[in-house]
Amino acid sequence: MSTHTIDLLTGLNNAQSEAVLCTEGPLLIVAGPGSGKTRVVTHRIAHLARECHVSPYRIAAVTFTNKAAREMRDRIATLQVPDSDSVFAGTFHAFCARMLRRFGEGVGLDSNYTIYDSDDQFGLIKQAMQMADVDEKLNHPRAMQGIISGAKSVLMDSVGLAKQAQFEDELSKEMAARVYHYYEELLGRSNAVDFDDLLMRAVQLLQENADVKEEYQRRYHYLMVDEFQDTNIAQYRLARLLTGPDQNICVVGDPDQSIYSWRNADIRNILSFQNDYPDARVITLEQNYRSTRNILDTASSLIANNGMRVPKELTTENAAGADVVIHEAYTQEEEADFVGKEILELARRDRIKPGSCAVMYRINSQSRSVEEACLRLGIKYRIIGGVQFYRRREIRDLMAYLCVLHNPQDDVNLARAINTPARGIGDKTIQDLRSWSLSKRLSVFEAITAVSQAKSAGLPCPAPLAARAYTAVARFGDLLGRFSDLKAKLPMSDLIDLLVKEAGLEAHIRKTDTNPEERMENIQEFISLAAEYESDSPEDDLSAFLERASLVADVDNYEESEDTLTLITLHQAKGLEFPVVFIVGLEEGLLPHSRSMDSNAELEEERRLCYVGITRAMERLYLVRAFQRRMWGNTSATLPSRFLEEIPENLIRYARSPGAVTVPSTSSRTGYDRSLTTWESTAVDQEPKDPVYVPEVGHTVKHDKFGSGLVVSCEEWGSDYQVEVCFDGGELRRLLLSYARLEKVEFY
Repeated sequence: MSTHTIDLLTGLNNAQSEAVLCTEGPLLIVAGPGSGKTRVVTHRIAHLARECHVSPYRIAAVTFTNKAAREMRDRIATLQVPDSDSVFAGTFHAFCARMLRRFGEGVGLDSNYTIYDSDDQFGLIKQAMQMADVDEKLNHPRAMQGIISGAKSVLMDSVGLAKQAQFEDELSKEMAARVYHYYEELLGRSNAVDFDDLLMRAVQLLQENADVKEEYQRRYHYLMVDEFQDTNIAQYRLARLLTGPDQNICVVGDPDQSIYSWRNADIRNILSFQNDYPDARVITLEQNYRSTRNILDTASSLIANNGMRVPKELTTENAAGADVVIHEAYTQEEEADFVGKEILELARRDRIKPGSCAVMYRINSQSRSVEEACLRLGIKYRIIGGVQFYRRREIRDLMAYLCVLHNPQDDVNLARAINTPARGIGDKTIQDLRSWSLSKRLSVFEAITAVSQAKSAGLPCPAPLAARAYTAVARFGDLLGRFSDLKAKLPMSDLIDLLVKEAGLEAHIRKTDTNPEERMENIQEFISLAAEYESDSPEDDLSAFLERASLVADVDNYEESEDTLTLITLHQAKGLEFPVVFIVGLEEGLLPHSRSMDSNAELEEERRLCYVGITRAMERLYLVRAFQRRMWGNTSATLPSRFLEEIPENLIRYARSPGAVTVPSTSSRTGYDRSLTTWESTAVDQEPKDPVYVPEVGHTVKHDKFGSGLVVSCEEWGSDYQVEVCFDGGELRRLLLSYARLEKVEFY
């Protein structure tokens, strides 16, 4: 073994060294989290070039993101690979774009073709819909775009999509197939491709042109594909076509981290690799360099419950480390408060700065309560790959209406509300309204009101507006007038809920957004916030609520620093690592998500998603849930995530916060028999208090915040009781007895 080889293997474990030295034939590297896979890939490239004397020109390493590709190129350069710039290290799309620049004429493309981005595609889809006689009002272009993209990811043309639609008897796909046909026609006229076309056309070229295929197979003797579990059908087919007779293809990935099926990734690609390459060697990287043993054992116990996987045993030379902490709060606000206070305690006690911590969640709307806790506690934070809750488009749209109802002089928010959704009030109409209102010394709101009143009275339009604009502006004025009257009559949460429907915001989101459920979850979270604000501050009004929301929205977008906490979804966290990780919302219906309950494959992906979150943690891991959560406008008792049940008792402890005591649970509706954390007003080591009063149905009770009410039900809830009380005024609330501290009202 040469000195060069020894240098490249220094610091590698046995499995890593084996993968670096295995250069010939098909190779599957199953790389567990934190196992140093990027190091293995780059050292393998260096070994091929330096020791095996393979020209860097004949090596290709394909990955998914430009960031990963840059990191790979930088590492190759530091390993003193001669002419390292000749190694292709880039994304699938970059590889295909380069191929089509040279040989695109074989699939009808000139070398100067244009790549259309998402906005370009959207405009072209709209044209294609007109040509296909598909109504945009009933079928939004974004939905058509999504169906067409999905078809292209499995190498299906418009004819194939039409056949599938006929077989499945699915009208939306049948219409999308017609749109797809005209969309491709328009792309062809423009000598343009979209991102999906780059893959599809490259596959078509290699399938139809043997000379081009052989040239690429000769050019790239060695092909490596990173994150193979995330490939779709088109990418998988491309990799097979690029693999020459020697079958020198190396794929790296982990089935346990396949979490992107909603982006058309197909876990079967990595699971069936050995079927397609019977002579393939499989090397498993099981030594983890990131996490403590307790964190790894937690992750392994969880993922072992999946069936679609390649078995592996994660090991580490790291210490056992701290126990994994499970904390059970009463509400999502107390859940967030626990996270924030624990972060401050880690900083005080262990000098772990907030920048070393991350809070992870399943859906974006969960960030709201965490953001507000951070603001209360003075913790800087940043949201990765997302927008702060009150800065999200749908929330800003809704707040624009509320601001106008609160302050009719607010022309800025009126301009946002007037065309969300679109009402046929164009820029010229708005400008004409502004000019007329200025001439009459009116606000724009007052001008709109005047137009609305004139229309209702059957009078000519007082402003210089065209007939259609007159009607559109009058209708908008009617809407504002009605809700101005309702503002004083309805509870704030009911007002907002009605506004979302009658202003057309819900219909607008569902028609125009590619992910309407997430947008609506955020809207419902906002309504929930309003309802909570009403119960906490019944004397306050819309003005105070909007002020609170505006102050939250004005928080600086902090730059990354050691003092800045990271808030991130579990999907976005893949590939990252943090010394301390909090995963919140470990409840049935949230993690795992309710959409996964009817499909074992989707449930396994939810488990993989939880596994990815757990394996981001290096030193400390917190799994947090709430006993009750307000979702979609309703407060409901939650059930603990089944994933918590899959963690061995010996790996966990239950958090004791100031004011918390831990009591054993004797039973649960899910069989979850772990300890439950309940809250008291005094310290952990306090003297035992008198037994909690257990009410009976029909008792009148008193609550510190909600006043007096009638008990309508009382059921055992583990070691606790869940009580439903109808409070004076007719409000029905579900409470946990140990939290509520109800007092019986005696009548004499």
